[in-house]
Amino acid sequence: PLKRYDNKRFINSELSILTYSHDGFVILPVSESIENHVTSDISITAIKVGSMMRRRITLGSEESLTTLFWNGGASFAATVGSSNTSMEEFYVFGNRNIIREGEFEGPVQFNLSLLAGAGISLNKFMFELRAEFGRGSSRLANSSLQRISLIGALRVGR
Repeated sequence: PLKRYDNKRFINSELSILTYSHDGFVILPVSESIENHVTSDISITAIKVGSMMRRRITLGSEESLTTLFWNGGASFAATVGSSNTSMEEFYVFGNRNIIREGEFEGPVQFNLSLLAGAGISLNKFMFELRAEFGRGSSRLANSSLQRISLIGALRVGR
């Protein structure tokens, strides 16, 4: 193994533009003769910056450089655009009576989450399994973010 790569610590930073979109429809029975139909459409666009401390261990020779790594850090997302609509239709004995249109409470403008991951780098190819935990993009009380991602990358250059 190449000792110059062993137990090195690196700062790994990322910049991402993310778009989330969700459409929903639910029928809520109010009584035997009244139903409430709710249709919603939510979309959020955010710019996300992540920074992690990475530690790696080298396996193999210089010709076939293979490293195992693990990292942890935080990411910060800022909402740059959003749209959300909601429409409620009340049906009494099958007839539509009242329609209410409006918006949900908007998304949070800033979001902080924690990142942790582990992976392998084979020459110029990298694969990582990463977990992200934080508060979700909604202002609702139970909003949370729990994501597990499999990331693949190709390193360009040296």
